Amino acid sequence: MSTASISRFTPSTMPAKLLERLFVVRQPVLEALMKRIKTLGHTPSPHHTLLVGPRGAGKTHLISLVYHRSKNLANTNKDKQLRIAWLPEDPWTLVSYARLLNAILERVAPDLSTQKIDESELDASIRHTSRKDGPILVLAENLDQILDALGDTGQQKLRNLLQTESGILIIASTTRLDRSLSSHAAPFFGFFDTIRLD
Repeated sequence: MSTASISRFTPSTMPAKLLERLFVVRQPVLEALMKRIKTLGHTPSPHHTLLVGPRGAGKTHLISLVYHRSKNLANTNKDKQLRIAWLPEDPWTLVSYARLLNAILERVAPDLSTQKIDESELDASIRHTSRKDGPILVLAENLDQILDALGDTGQQKLRNLLQTESGILIIASTTRLDRSLSSHAAPFFGFFDTIRLD
């Protein structure tokens, strides 16, 4: 195995086979996440999951494997039509609820023109496509930064979307539980199943 093909800091750029070979210790976590994905669209309340751990804990490696395995699942299970939105690791462009919805729709419904439609139409579009075209898996890193950019109003709208649409599942990561995730007054307090990675 060539060390030149191993990217310690950006495992998202590595091929699936190499990621699988390097993956150790957290197999039960990966299996639990895949089980949640396999039931997406067949259960009234998906288990939205947050991976919490310091830099270097393997969050991106885990999310990369979830992506590749989910892609294989989508390719082998055509009737389910699972679509995947892997959001950028550096979420600086996701500065509002509308921008977040637009980024998801660009990845799961690329034929849908979303550039000139407003937030309420984007919200309606993502609801419609998750019901009509199949479930949506959203993979997001640095969720604390995304939620911070959305503000309380955007967070409330996102929570409403996730609570009322059973065909959307978020698996995300963060280095810390900031106010958006730990404050009793925050919209996402206690919302995610949290898995801590040492």
